[in-house]
Amino acid sequence: MPTALRDYLRGLAEPMPEWLSKYCAPPSQRINRSRILRDFMKSRIVFYPGGGTDGQPVACFNSGGAAHCYLYVDYMISREEMVSELCNRGFIGYRSLDRIDLEVTDFPS
Repeated sequence: MPTALRDYLRGLAEPMPEWLSKYCAPPSQRINRSRILRDFMKSRIVFYPGGGTDGQPVACFNSGGAAHCYLYVDYMISREEMVSELCNRGFIGYRSLDRIDLEVTDFPS
């Protein structure tokens, strides 16, 4: 990644959201899962339509701490293909903390 972009993103750095740090805690200390979507949607999100399995945004935004949440949407890749990719290959240098499958009806209108 070009240095100028990395420096710019460092200027946008933010601490890990409180809900996410609690979600990373042992199961007995986690927040109620019913609040996760609401709290996630209030966070700074990198939205990547048509992103497929491209992990570059994760590496790019994580390098400067500019984002902690990512939302990939791609009608050209099936849920099964995405799950297989994340479980078998993943984004190099990262691991999946959890996967929450969402439907259109999960989002407030």
